[in-house]
Amino acid sequence: MPSTPTPTATTTTSSTSRITWESRQFSAPAPAPVGPSSST
Repeated sequence: MPSTPTPTATTTTSSTSRITWESRQFSAPAPAPVGPSSST
């Protein structure tokens, strides 16, 4: 994995997407968005 941020994430206007690639940089599981899984 390249240590440089992927331009694809920047193209996405979703802040969640940016957090997703940030989590990958830290080699950590990306936090799932608010959904039924979180409610359970």
